[in-house]
Amino acid sequence: MLTLSYKERGKMKNRRTFSDLLFIIIVLFLAFASFISYQRITKQNQASNLVAHANLVRFKLGETLTFLRSAEKRIQDSMHAEQEAFNVYLQKDSLRANQILHELDSLVHGDKHQQAGTLQLGTLLHKWQANIHDERTRAIKSSADLSNYISEGQAILNRVQLLFVEMRHVEDEQLLQKIQEKDRSALLIPLYVLVFSFIAIFLVTGTYFRLRSETRLRLLADARYQSQEAESRSRLAIEAARMGTFDWDLQNQHFLSSERLVEIFGYHDAGKVGHQDLIDRFHPDDKQIRDEAVDNSFTIGSLKYEARIIWPDKSVHWINVYGKIFADEARKIKRMYGTVVDITPQKIALDEIKESEAKFRLLANAMPQQIWTADNKGNLNYCNQAVFDFSGLSFSDLEKRGWTSIVHPDEQKENIKTWIESVKTGSEFIFEHRFRNVNGEYRWQLSRAIPQKDGEGNIQMWIGTSTDIQEQKHFMQDLERKVFERTQSLNFANLSLKLTVSQLEQTNAELASFNYIASHDLQEPLRKIKAFSKRIEDLERESLTDPSRDYFNRIIQAATRMQNLIDAFLSYSQTSNTRAIFEPADFNTIFGEVKNEFADIIEQKNICIECQTLPVLKGIPIQISQLFTNLIGNAIKYSRTGVQPKIEILAEEIEGTNLFFEEVDIEDQYWKISIRDNGIGFDQVYENQIFELFQRLHSRQEYEGTGIGLAICKKIMRNHKGFISASGQIGTGAVFSMYFPSLSES
Repeated sequence: MLTLSYKERGKMKNRRTFSDLLFIIIVLFLAFASFISYQRITKQNQASNLVAHANLVRFKLGETLTFLRSAEKRIQDSMHAEQEAFNVYLQKDSLRANQILHELDSLVHGDKHQQAGTLQLGTLLHKWQANIHDERTRAIKSSADLSNYISEGQAILNRVQLLFVEMRHVEDEQLLQKIQEKDRSALLIPLYVLVFSFIAIFLVTGTYFRLRSETRLRLLADARYQSQEAESRSRLAIEAARMGTFDWDLQNQHFLSSERLVEIFGYHDAGKVGHQDLIDRFHPDDKQIRDEAVDNSFTIGSLKYEARIIWPDKSVHWINVYGKIFADEARKIKRMYGTVVDITPQKIALDEIKESEAKFRLLANAMPQQIWTADNKGNLNYCNQAVFDFSGLSFSDLEKRGWTSIVHPDEQKENIKTWIESVKTGSEFIFEHRFRNVNGEYRWQLSRAIPQKDGEGNIQMWIGTSTDIQEQKHFMQDLERKVFERTQSLNFANLSLKLTVSQLEQTNAELASFNYIASHDLQEPLRKIKAFSKRIEDLERESLTDPSRDYFNRIIQAATRMQNLIDAFLSYSQTSNTRAIFEPADFNTIFGEVKNEFADIIEQKNICIECQTLPVLKGIPIQISQLFTNLIGNAIKYSRTGVQPKIEILAEEIEGTNLFFEEVDIEDQYWKISIRDNGIGFDQVYENQIFELFQRLHSRQEYEGTGIGLAICKKIMRNHKGFISASGQIGTGAVFSMYFPSLSES
């Protein structure tokens, strides 16, 4: 047996040490490659889930706005329908709105900005529902004006739409970031897989051939031992890499397969599997790839190809084959050594990446927003399809002309200045400007761009969006115009009001002068006419003829009526004194005092008066007393002949929603105090006329009066923010009802 020299043994030892180190490097490298691939694929899947989530939020926002628009129209259509039908629609739509709000809140959980948006949306939904309730209450009155409520409902939905535009913009920015991250992952994963595969194949193949060279050196004394050791190491490295190996004797056509290789091809026993069995496993469409690669290997000296194989269970697997041809000194081909790697997981991952990338590109191109990116220097390097569809330009056109060519000339200078400043400072770019579309029209856009930075804060790229805000811009412009017009109108109204107030002050001053004249200067001649006429009648009673005495009586009666009319007119004008102090007024006490004033005539006419317990309300006691005096006096004056007069005073508390006066407060309660009599009554067609000044239903010869009493009653009720109504029937009687707000209750 031949033995190695000391120096040769040292070289062999060094080579073994190097081979061991190379083996460790291979194992560590494969572990590292597996970890990087797993991390990249996991990150890619996370980005895919986030993109799907962002699109789900955008879809839910659109669904919510569509539902609210439909619900508003449906409820408006059912506004004057029956109460039951309206309640069904309102309850169903309110329940659905709250359900959608809950779904949105669940979707944006963890996103502070979007959660703030859902809180604002909840507030707007409550306002929308409250507005519908108010509108329905108003709609109960057939003559009610609903324009304010309808406008408020539309304004709330417009605010919801603006909120959705902002929320969708946030989701679009997040979606774009994930798409960019997905693009980077999609670019890196195939590169990583390819590089790692080549490096692994190179290292394993190099190790394999190095070990074979070491085996030849061990042909001396301990050649067999060292050959077995090298073979074990090689096998261990190959098994660690999950590779199959083959040894093809090209001269004798003997093909040796490793156990791992036959496993890769779907077999289990290498001793029973021949070369042709392996060839039969190739996919029919890929068998030609294998045959051509083998034929070419004889010329180029190496074998390399990827192909599909079919297992007995009909599943398809991908393999990567690499081989090296060895020849003798005469360059006659002798053998081929090679490796086979199952790359099915990598192929599946690549296919998924390509499919995801296609979906992401499709989503980006399907988005209505214009999406674009720029490098760290601010140069445009990508646009989605929306940009090309809007502008009618290709990417090369935008590169040649510059992206500012579609910006309105009035905004170009400021646009460029703002963009340069953002690129320089790294701050977010936000700018409103007009873009020219394919038809040559300019539409307002809101452009925003966010810098993507590395761990050290250096800008790597810019991601930007341009959103069409033409409608919002016009809305704001119309709103500003309407605000200006409204301001102008209010200014004009204020001037008119000041003029009116000045005129009213002058009129009040004139009325005050007239009241003074009426209470002094006009009544003084009347008193003298009555006094002198009475004196002449007393002194000349004997000498006066009957016609003369009748004339004097008529003069005195006319002067008395004139004096009563002036007193009534003064009473009416003084009722307008809004400076009177409101204080707790016991209606029972006031009624008792009024009843005492009529005690003589009540006893004389045998009048029956019944009064329920009356409330204590804040009011002007003297005016309340005058109110009872006028109404009870009318009930006594217009009693029927031959029928015992009967007067009833009734009191009850009712809801404001049951009243139909023009200025009634439906949220308040009212005390209804009615004075009912069994007198001559009146025709109901004169209900409003009897409350006007100097309006009489009977002649002065039938019933005395000035025609001012009920007008005073109406003015007193207006002073107390209440209402008065009358109902009657000729020959049956009349009922006068007064309505006092319960908020004034003491």
